[in-house]
Amino acid sequence: MRIDRRRRRAAAGLAAAACAFAPLLTLLGPTPSQAAEPPPPVQVVLDAVGPAAVKPTGKLVLRGAVVNPGPGVWHTPVVSVAMGHVPLATRGELHALAADTAPLRGATAVPGGARTLADVAPGSSVTWKISLPMKSLKLTRQGVYALQVAARGDRDGTAPAGATVTTFLPYLPDKKSYQPTSVSWIWPLVDAPGRDARGAFVNDTLAAEVAPGGRLADLASAPGALPVTWMVDPEVLEAAAALAAAHERRNGTAVSDAAADPNAAAWLATLRAQLNGRPVAALPYADPDAAALGRGEDSDAITRALLRSRAVTARLLGRESDTRVAWPAQATSDATTLATLRRTGARTVVLAGGQIPTLATLTYTPTGRARVQTSAGPLEVLLADTGLATIFAGDLAARGATTLAQQEMLADTAMITLERPNAGRSVLIAPPRRWAPAPGTAQRLLAAAAAAPWLRTVGLASLSQTPVPPELATAAFTNPTPVPTDELRSLQVLRLRRTTAELDRLANVMVSPGKLIDNYTAAAQRAASSAWIPDPAGARAYLQELRDDVRGDQAKLRIIGRSLVTLSSSHGTIPVTVSNGLSQAVQVRPQIRSLVPGRLRTGTPGLLTIPAGRKKSVQIPAEAAANGISRLEVVLLDAAGNPVTAPLPLRVNVTNYGSVGLIVVIGGGGLLFTVAVVRNIRRVRAARQNRRAADGAAGAGAAPGGEQKVQA
Repeated sequence: MRIDRRRRRAAAGLAAAACAFAPLLTLLGPTPSQAAEPPPPVQVVLDAVGPAAVKPTGKLVLRGAVVNPGPGVWHTPVVSVAMGHVPLATRGELHALAADTAPLRGATAVPGGARTLADVAPGSSVTWKISLPMKSLKLTRQGVYALQVAARGDRDGTAPAGATVTTFLPYLPDKKSYQPTSVSWIWPLVDAPGRDARGAFVNDTLAAEVAPGGRLADLASAPGALPVTWMVDPEVLEAAAALAAAHERRNGTAVSDAAADPNAAAWLATLRAQLNGRPVAALPYADPDAAALGRGEDSDAITRALLRSRAVTARLLGRESDTRVAWPAQATSDATTLATLRRTGARTVVLAGGQIPTLATLTYTPTGRARVQTSAGPLEVLLADTGLATIFAGDLAARGATTLAQQEMLADTAMITLERPNAGRSVLIAPPRRWAPAPGTAQRLLAAAAAAPWLRTVGLASLSQTPVPPELATAAFTNPTPVPTDELRSLQVLRLRRTTAELDRLANVMVSPGKLIDNYTAAAQRAASSAWIPDPAGARAYLQELRDDVRGDQAKLRIIGRSLVTLSSSHGTIPVTVSNGLSQAVQVRPQIRSLVPGRLRTGTPGLLTIPAGRKKSVQIPAEAAANGISRLEVVLLDAAGNPVTAPLPLRVNVTNYGSVGLIVVIGGGGLLFTVAVVRNIRRVRAARQNRRAADGAAGAGAAPGGEQKVQA
């Protein structure tokens, strides 16, 4: 804010004076004033300037306050208005005055423009109002004039105290003397990620912003019926929908249930009504840093964010939003970023006007349209006016800042109109994507623009359909050198790619991805958000937490079994048990790989469907080519054959007992049978011989004539 810059300049002057007189003060010795801190400066605040378009017969009304931070009473300060009576010549002169880098020359006091106020006690303020007939300003021609409001008085009667503030007065009463400038507004609804990897809220930021008077609530209600072009981050819509239902909230490591937030539900309902039937452009989900992802060769991350963007807006707004308009987070984009955006589906890109050197050589502001050829194809370019963008990039939360921004915007656009009053042109205003003005500021700025006769508010489509002006038809784009602090670090992008690959492996085994994978996928896209650019430490911590959670769930899917399995035959089975500790069913295929090819061959089982929290075993057929211990590893594969777990070492001891034992049994049995047969033959022969011997002995004792006697 300009008041702050003046304070810094004043402080620098006091410091320089102190250094110059330091030797003399040392000789004289310390004084009480040296030991005490200088009192804070008094302030004059400009709260309102109106109307937006003054008329020759009307009045100019200024309202504000004088503020005394203390110590000491500010006695009877006098507030007065001075004015330069020569219109400003260029926008550059206006910007220099607004930035407090140029003095206000030729200003004279306005008759009747002074008010004496009552004493201002320490820590308090006194309001003032000055109403001036336009005739008293004696303006003789159209233009933009500089105004200065000053406050002077004594502080406790010991020293004069005063402050000044500079603003602008556009004076264009003759509407027939110029063609209005068309103004297109990009109206951003973008926030920083506020949920962890599992979807739990980690802060109360969103709840405060959607509550009445909050930042997002204020921005959503400000446009009214004006045809602004809404640029929405679907992550904000999704987070608001989650907040509007029963949800989880995390505080440190503790996670608790939280009730639905009625403010979030009301905000979503109001926003849906606002956007009904109106053009809405959507950023890729979570507003990724396209420059960093493009240079890190991770355009797939942008593609995935675009797909989720369309899905979320369709679900929460009832229609898919237009994702063909790209709005990079950086003020300037290089050739790699533009090609990445074109490759991922963008057809129009919003860039800062300062990226075209030709604009700096012109004495007027052309229509903000250009065209650029990228290595992936042509892109239509909408140029956000740099001077107007600077107005909204300042601190608009402090008291009086809104009025200064309003008057500078009106003055700057009036200067654009008067540069070529007979040639109507179109300009684009793009506030910062996460700008946080004071409540009511956004509505005041839009209302002031709508009330200015030299402006005409139109939609972005109107600017897109405007032909490229001849001055910019062949204009070249500068290819800026990336500044490390302007985007995510390259190491962060590399870590994100690796984490996404791990997440994909986990998702591929799920029978149905479900809420777990959806939360992880959203978190991975939030990890690439441009909101992390000023907070690299926070970006690393967020991604590391996601990575730890994904790996923790991967570890719940594991193989259970012995490290040594014995096969007593050349053919057999190896038992493998898979444990699913996840909350969702999975489909996996266990595979055994031999580390020494040729020793052991195994079959490949079909896919196993394992319910949540269950185990399942499978017998994998194996065939050994040699006895001894074989070294193998077991791994789980998804349906496509990609590994999803780390290999588990396994040893298989093949004894080959079955074939050898069979030979021994058969051989032994044959031998026993042969021995038994031989022994039986010998017994039969011995029995026959014994009978013959008995028959011979009986023949030797018989009667002559061959007759046998029988004795009683």
